[in-house]
Order: sequence, then C-alpha cells, then structure tokens
Amino acid sequence: VIVVTIAGLVYTRYGRTTQYQENYNLALGEAAQAHIQTDPTEVRRTWDSTLYYLDLADNYQVTQESLNLRQQAQTALDNLDGIVRLDFQTAIVGGFDHTVQIDRMAATNTDLYLLDASRGSVARASLGSQGYEVDTGFDCGPGLYGTITVGNLIDIEALQMSNDYNARVMAIDASGTLLYCGFNMDPEAVPLSPPPLGWQGISAFTLDPDDKYLYVLDPPGNAVWVYQGASGKFNDSPTMFFGQQVPQNMSTSIDLDANNSDMYLLFEDGHVTACPVSHYAVVPLRCSDPATFVDNRPERQPGPKIADAIFNQISFAAAPDPLLYLLEPLTRAIYNFSPRSDSLELRGQIRTSMEQSNSLSNIPAT
Repeated sequence: VIVVTIAGLVYTRYGRTTQYQENYNLALGEAAQAHIQTDPTEVRRTWDSTLYYLDLADNYQVTQESLNLRQQAQTALDNLDGIVRLDFQTAIVGGFDHTVQIDRMAATNTDLYLLDASRGSVARASLGSQGYEVDTGFDCGPGLYGTITVGNLIDIEALQMSNDYNARVMAIDASGTLLYCGFNMDPEAVPLSPPPLGWQGISAFTLDPDDKYLYVLDPPGNAVWVYQGASGKFNDSPTMFFGQQVPQNMSTSIDLDANNSDMYLLFEDGHVTACPVSHYAVVPLRCSDPATFVDNRPERQPGPKIADAIFNQISFAAAPDPLLYLLEPLTRAIYNFSPRSDSLELRGQIRTSMEQSNSLSNIPAT
C-alpha cells in the first residue's frame, strides 16, 4: 500500500507535469510555424493545432504561459474570421423568472422591450445606473381591449416618438391585431385589414426605418403583405409585396426586415432573399433569390449560404452605418453584413469573450 501510494504521488506530481510540458511544447512548435506561414490555410491549420495541444496540456495542468498562448492563438483565429469579442454582462437587474422565454427584443435609446414567448406579452425595462430595471407597471399583453380580443403576441417593433397613439412599442398577434403600448397609457388594439383570402399564418412583421410601411410575413400564404401608414396608423387595406415572382420555398421563411430600398427575407436553412422595395405597381419586382453571401474570409467562397452558420433572426440597422445583422443561435454570434440589392458582404462577427463563452451554458441564443 505504501509503495502504491508513493508511486501515485510521484506520478501526480511529476508525471502530470511531464505530460503537460510535452503537449505545451508541441503547442509552442505549432505556434512558431503559424508565425512563418503565408498561406492562410496553413495559418489556420497551425493555430488550430496549437489549440489542440493546449487542450491536451490543460488536462494535466493550466499555467499562465498556456493561458497566454491560448489567447494568442484564439486572437489570430478571430482575426482570420473577423470576430470581435465583447464582454457581455447581465442586462436586467435581478434577472427574470426561469419561466420567462425572451425570443424578441426591441430597443430605443433608453428602453428595452422584451417579448416573452411563454406568456405572449411584452416587458419594458428602462436604463438605470446599474442596468435595465423592469417596469412592473407596464401593461402590454393578450386580453380584451374594448371589444377587441388580442391573442398571444408574436413579434414587436419599437416606435418613433411621433405617433398618434403616443406608444413606444407595437406588437402583433397571430390574427393580425396590432397592440400599441407605452407608459402612462392604456394599450390600444387595432386589427389590421386582412388580405382578400384572410391570414394563413402570421409569423413576423417589420417596419421600414421611417415607420411609413408595415410588412407582415405570412409563410403558409406564400406572401408578404404591405400596409402604408402615417403617424403609426395602418388603416388601409394591404397590397401583396410580390408580383409574379414569389421567392421559392416561401413556406419556410421565418423572418424579415426592410430599409428604404430593399426587403430581406430569412429562411429556415439560413439563406436570405433580397427584394427591391417599390410601392408602384408598374415597376416589376425582381428578387435576388437567394442573395449571394460574399464571404471574404480565407478559404471561403461566395454562395447562397454561410457554411458554418444557420441564422434564425434578421435585423436592419439604419444610417449612419447601415448594416444587416443576423443571429446565429448555436454559436451565439451576431454576423453583420453590408447589404446590397443582390448580395450581402460579410463585415464581421460579434461574440462573447472566450472566458465567457466557456462559462456560458450551451443553450442557443435568442
């Protein structure tokens, strides 16, 4: 027993150190190769190998030297992929109950509106010195408003300050009823005029940057319906966005957004269709279906999809730096693109810091 115990102690102290050092030295060798490579493919391979041997070394020991080398390798790979790492922090003071399922958000300069899919209601949080504090008196959810019944809300959009309802956020339910909500006001429900054959299955809606046009996505109906409005009101009957050219597989579209010149549709498999915006019936509509992703990263080629990403939400940011943002839930990454009428050029990604990425759970981002 004494011999076995001593042998175990010796292995623990010296054997693990030896195993660590061997793998760390291999990682150092790969890093040295990476510095002299000029072929981007080899640069990526050698930095990946560096991380591989560091992972093996970490099984035995973690040192400041190995941490520094890991940071160096990860930064090099991030530079190849255009990844910017940010330090994320908890936004909501005190957090939410575990039953809350936030799947949509809309923001103004001071307020954050969050759609709780589990209840079909919207929460408001205002920016304070410690973070965003939930407004417990904010009312915006399903219910009876006068004679109008509002079902579970499925999507939200922040509104400009100048609208006839004095509302700060607008939501929609599956039956096409809009709910206008703000603080110091009672919510107001307004049903949209349905299309000629009725709604088949609303899944999302969006506003253009000027809040003049409202777009409603109805995948089962193979349609996007457009409402022209003013001051936050959309009382007219809708027009069908598409003319003779309806994008393929419209039933698999899941999200949309628009600027003043183009509308973008996102599909389940991660591809995007770009369509020019024209509110004149005489102008023929020709969509880029699918739009081409221009991926300028080493070893990548332009194509209808990003090889290592399947997106599930899309959002447009207006001037001064107009970009199209797409959420990749599994890697918890935000990809940003320069939008064109027929293509989307990858500008980069936003991800958490490596320390946070390793400590976060593997639950997909929403």
